[in-house]
Amino acid sequence: MGWDIVVGQETAKGALKHAIESDRVSHAYLFHGPDGSGKRALALSFAQALLCLRREDTASDPCGACESCRKVERLVHPDVHFLMPFPDKDPPADLRKRQEMVAAEPYRIVDYSRRPSIDDLSKTSNKQTLYNIEWVHENLIRAMSFKPVEGEYKIAIIADADKLNSSSANAFLKRLEEPYPDTIFILITVRPDHLPSTIVSRTQKVFLRRLDSEPIRLYLLDRGVGADDAMLISRMADGSLSRALDLADHIELRSGREVVVDFMRVAIVDDAQAVEEAIRLLVSSGREQLKSYLDLLLSWIRDLVVLDSTGEAEMLVNLDQYDAIKKFVENLPDADLERMVKLVEEAIHLVERNVNATSAMRCLSIGLRDAMKGRRGGNLYQPLSGVKVGSASKNALA
Repeated sequence: MGWDIVVGQETAKGALKHAIESDRVSHAYLFHGPDGSGKRALALSFAQALLCLRREDTASDPCGACESCRKVERLVHPDVHFLMPFPDKDPPADLRKRQEMVAAEPYRIVDYSRRPSIDDLSKTSNKQTLYNIEWVHENLIRAMSFKPVEGEYKIAIIADADKLNSSSANAFLKRLEEPYPDTIFILITVRPDHLPSTIVSRTQKVFLRRLDSEPIRLYLLDRGVGADDAMLISRMADGSLSRALDLADHIELRSGREVVVDFMRVAIVDDAQAVEEAIRLLVSSGREQLKSYLDLLLSWIRDLVVLDSTGEAEMLVNLDQYDAIKKFVENLPDADLERMVKLVEEAIHLVERNVNATSAMRCLSIGLRDAMKGRRGGNLYQPLSGVKVGSASKNALA
């Protein structure tokens, strides 16, 4: 493992290395930044460096070969506690399996919010994932009150720390205010603003930036993704290696692009039967696959925006589709491309929130049709509280 598992993020790695080398390691860190930027990978690398048995006092690189390094790499070290929130009071049966998946690939999406089931990717859930107070007391506060078993430190890695509810956060705050010697807390979040300020103020903050497309491309190539697909996915991933891995797993890109472009074509023609057939094809693949299709559609429409506003082909995500994208732009002179982007982004949000997928796609087809023809329109979704009695919106999923 070592620091090499962290893609990019030289500034963040440098700050942590310096803390180790100067013997100024803080008792609490907040790793924050966009999804897929490498926060879990950085936390595991940091823990390995701190607990390495062969590391010199003034060095910051773990050997990667000693017993301690190997245990941290497999997340079985008794002094490393990796926590993640789950939807029920009692820990799910697959919690350890998910931790093993993090150890094997720190960038993989394994959280219960986006992956209610790791065996059935089509499964969805409306349950809220949180750190319940009993779990925090037993597996964080109490577990971190003991002396290290094998290493110099006891380390708690708290994934999705923003999922601490008020009672859990208050209980954790007390421990953070009065930490035991040789304990280190690493909080991980994409939403530091959702954490209580009293917790944030007691941490050393480490920011991870969005990744460039080139290191993502090289990472995918190293894991056996074909050169053409690696190039396309790295451009689509929007700086998130987690999203890139997800795209590589869930969709055949070129056939997927044909499906979403056909969906746009039948939407603007307004052929009801063809639209229904296209929606059935998209929805029947399952919710996770549908999200991947919508990601492809979003990248395509964003390319329309780029080409229309700049005329620069080199800036396109789907560069190999330049001719088709150019033809779309020429044939849709009145299209509201910015609104089309917002409609697809809203559709992705609705699918993630488990709104009926067929209804969402029907509203999206209507919205895209109107936007491509330059007609004004509203959102795909309108809550009942926003609808006047006796009125209705044909684009409302209320």
